[in-house]
Amino acid sequence: MSTKRSSSVGLDRNDRLSPLELQIIALVAAGFTRKESACRMGVSEHTFRHQLNNLLDKLRVSNRLELVLFALHHRLIEEVRVPPL
Repeated sequence: MSTKRSSSVGLDRNDRLSPLELQIIALVAAGFTRKESACRMGVSEHTFRHQLNNLLDKLRVSNRLELVLFALHHRLIEEVRVPPL
């Protein structure tokens, strides 16, 4: 199975992001780790990783940074908030 994703980034007109997918984007943008994100969502780390990978595939981005840049560009989030230490 290849981890390389298409460099063509974008949402098709018919694509819609679910509230769960938007929550994943917000957690990634806020800088939470996989473990922290999974805990906040009430799911296992494995489940969070699976959902995140599905979202990366859906949006045709390769990693968390591209996901956040995509979200900012498409106004899925307004700003990146870093959680306090």
